[in-house]
Amino acid sequence: MKKYYLTISQQPVPDGLRLTSYQNPGDSPILSYGETRFPIVPVIFNTVKPGEDIRIFAVKPENPNTDHWYAELKKELDALKEKKQFTYEMKPIDTPDSELVGDHLRLFGKLTDTAEDDDVIYADITYGTKPLPMIMLMFTNFAYRYKQNVDIEAIVYGAFNHNTKTSSLYDVSALFYMNSTVNQLGTVSDPKKVLDMLLALNDTGGDENE
Repeated sequence: MKKYYLTISQQPVPDGLRLTSYQNPGDSPILSYGETRFPIVPVIFNTVKPGEDIRIFAVKPENPNTDHWYAELKKELDALKEKKQFTYEMKPIDTPDSELVGDHLRLFGKLTDTAEDDDVIYADITYGTKPLPMIMLMFTNFAYRYKQNVDIEAIVYGAFNHNTKTSSLYDVSALFYMNSTVNQLGTVSDPKKVLDMLLALNDTGGDENE
């Protein structure tokens, strides 16, 4: 089943998240879209099929603002559902508004409970405090390594350029798969040599995120 993961923003209400037309510098086929407040919406729009049933899991820190943005996300999803003719169930994953490691680990445990064999996973790591993207990556790594036939199709984030005043979406799932490869280099005699070869294969001559 296709599953989509995100963290609900704690930005101020009502103008903390404005409708944005995100640029797509990497020309990813799943990131082109019109205006939205939520980077996960373009991903869903471009990957869901008519008649498909999907699941959406929203990490929701305990904060009055997240109630508002959760409701706004549901409005966008309902409009998208009518346009694309799919069905969905969205489940909040509640977590304290806390920076304590114990709370982070409990959130990680809740996320792992949602993983099943044959999942196709899309994750948005845009919003949340700095540990939350780390927890999301821990979860995707768990699902990929310990469940059967799981694909991590995309890990995306939205970035705002303060110089140009523009917003862009990026798919960084290649970094996830490179990290998975690095974790397996302990079985080779010269891991740095193998890593250099892999990096050379992936060298496009520049960094689109700079």
